[in-house]
Amino acid sequence: MADMTPLIDILNGNPGTAIPVEGNFQTIEDYINGTDLVRTDGTEVMAANLPMGGFKVTGLGTGTAGTDGVNVTQLAARTPYLVYHGTGTQAYTSGQTANFTIDVEVFDSGTVGAVGSAVLTIPSTGLYVLVIQASTSTGVSNIEPTSSTAGNLVQRTVNTTTANASNTVFLTSGGTITLTAANQGGDATLTFDVKLYRIA
Repeated sequence: MADMTPLIDILNGNPGTAIPVEGNFQTIEDYINGTDLVRTDGTEVMAANLPMGGFKVTGLGTGTAGTDGVNVTQLAARTPYLVYHGTGTQAYTSGQTANFTIDVEVFDSGTVGAVGSAVLTIPSTGLYVLVIQASTSTGVSNIEPTSSTAGNLVQRTVNTTTANASNTVFLTSGGTITLTAANQGGDATLTFDVKLYRIA
């Protein structure tokens, strides 16, 4: 936003005259009517991004158009929706068992895990679907998703052909799912794509 043109300095003790006083009023009026001001009535369009400086936009209404912003309540109520999406590769030596190392994480709601970890912490209680696509460069691996709140989920055996597996499970807030791969062949690289959806 541009600064307002400096006002004419009218000193104390000097008689005011119409020209400088009117000039100051005109400067203020021109500034208020300027097109680079953000107006509360929404009549001016932003000309660039609006940096928030770490502050929140509060009191946001419910978005309806595809380009509208959404508020947290609206986002949390949307089902089904993607909670977690992790993709990456993991190198394993023969016979090694280890958790995935997640390279990428994108989430829509809540905290579901940190980059570099395959432990997913459930943000809110509900019904979820865990979808895994995986393959290994050599040999065979078992992918086993386990959960502290749901017990053992379906184990999936993968080889050089991409395998798909899914589990539907009721999970409670704060529960975790740990993804573990056990290499049963020679040295190999595991390629995986993991998605966790909330469906109800």
